[in-house]
Amino acid sequence: MPLDSSIVGASTKPITHTVDERWVMAYGASLNDLNPRYMDTQAQKVVAHPVFPVCLEWPVILNTREMSGTTS
Repeated sequence: MPLDSSIVGASTKPITHTVDERWVMAYGASLNDLNPRYMDTQAQKVVAHPVFPVCLEWPVILNTREMSGTTS
């Protein structure tokens, strides 16, 4: 999905995410990347997959569709 350059400098409504172990594990599993660091909740430190931030930015990208003057 191409982004419309007219949105540069604009803001969308704020979004709050609560990232927990299950979300991080589900993301790793969806990629079939079963690295133990993504799955071990007993270690008290679950590490997110390096591409996990796409989960946080995607809702913001979708919200740009509601901005006036965009064509996407």
